[in-house]
Amino acid sequence: MVKTTDEKILRLGVVRNGTILEERLLRKKQDVTVGNGGKNLIPLPNVGLPDSVKLFSVGRNGLMTLEVDEGMEGRIVLDGKVRKLSEVIESDSVVRKGGKFHISLSGDSRGKVVIGDVTFLYQFVAPPSQVSRPQLPAYARGGIL
Repeated sequence: MVKTTDEKILRLGVVRNGTILEERLLRKKQDVTVGNGGKNLIPLPNVGLPDSVKLFSVGRNGLMTLEVDEGMEGRIVLDGKVRKLSEVIESDSVVRKGGKFHISLSGDSRGKVVIGDVTFLYQFVAPPSQVSRPQLPAYARGGIL
């Protein structure tokens, strides 16, 4: 039996110097941290990142937000339009908390964020189907006898 859902999941790729370091499908909504520290969701030792940088967070309403600061570069697709991060940061729709800008993402958002020499590519995709675990027939499971 195949389980399916209508909700899209986050697909995240990490590229450095043209080499794909990692690709993940995040089936549950959770904060995404990257950096040198081992407790990050995506640990990246020896790439010149700080110990921990929160890149994505889950808002109270359950929507994902992209957290960027002024030192980051990239392009993102919002409402069907490709825009530079610097343009998005200057718009009125972005919420500023602390030193970061929080950009609300929809199910069709995708983009590229560059921190130093590491590039993060993201998009929301339909989850691949999960096949339920096979079960042994009743006679093979064993029982009291």
